[in-house]
Amino acid sequence: MTIQAVLNALLHFLVNLIQGQLLYSQDFYLRIYLVTGIIAFSLTL
Repeated sequence: MTIQAVLNALLHFLVNLIQGQLLYSQDFYLRIYLVTGIIAFSLTL
């Protein structure tokens, strides 16, 4: 798998995870902060 494919799979997984978690969690801004951090970290690899 290429790096792009890995990133696409990771982002797809994160989006599904976040959408699912938001249905049961009030920590909306915390979720956004974590996702932003993960994406920023993955882009630096």
